[in-house]
Amino acid sequence: MEKVSAYLQYAPFVVLFIAVTEFLYVLATKRRSRDKRETFANFKVWFGYQLVKPFVVGGFFLGVLVPLSKLAPFSLPINGWTMLLTLVVADFVYYWNHRISHQVRLFWTYHSVHHSSPEFNLSTAIRLPWIGLVGDTMFYIPLVLMGFHPVLLSIAKTVVLLAQDWIHTESIGKLGWFDKVFNSPSNHRVHHGSNPVYLDKNHGGILIVWDRLFGTYQEELETEPVIYGLTKPIDSYNPWTINFHETGVMLKQVRHAKSLREALGYVFNAPGWSPTL
Repeated sequence: MEKVSAYLQYAPFVVLFIAVTEFLYVLATKRRSRDKRETFANFKVWFGYQLVKPFVVGGFFLGVLVPLSKLAPFSLPINGWTMLLTLVVADFVYYWNHRISHQVRLFWTYHSVHHSSPEFNLSTAIRLPWIGLVGDTMFYIPLVLMGFHPVLLSIAKTVVLLAQDWIHTESIGKLGWFDKVFNSPSNHRVHHGSNPVYLDKNHGGILIVWDRLFGTYQEELETEPVIYGLTKPIDSYNPWTINFHETGVMLKQVRHAKSLREALGYVFNAPGWSPTL
């Protein structure tokens, strides 16, 4: 209950900030309005995320990462340099975690929650999957075994996520050199695009250089306006449907699979895979 009370205390500030920013965007662009139902859906998903987060993070962090850290052959000291190193490494791991979440159906079942809105604004940033924390945290287990402090990793992961809140907007255009080094509104609009040219691009968290290094970078094109959302829209404002629709589709396909190999294909191959491909 203390976690819920803390959430309720700062929730109005988040709502007010997003509301004011969106209002200013509508005035500046002379756009009539957003789909308010999508915005409300984002807040409902976020509310559920905040309720689940303490149990998932507490259970997995305290029950898995902290005990595993004791198995590491050595541990890095905590100082300014290791904090910076941890942040860079966490951002690197986030890139691969994010990329795999687009390329492996099992992880896409929850990551698709964040991509399912056909709107793109600051409230989209808080459209977060309820069960995603478990899958995401698994990617940090090797770092704990390598001696990175689990608390520093947790903080670094939070910083990587918070650094992306402001880039969920259409009100900021291209930023020149900044777009080439860091994740930015332009780069992230591409990431949320369902256009074929934009699919599975720009997975970076703070730095976009990872995408440039590993071949997943795509610049926002003036000739290709971004179409947001999924290639197969779920058409729902229900937070339960938003969170578990893709999981239900996958389980249904697995249940009707004609072989174990086909069933595993639906789980571990790319989203959209079928035996005929």
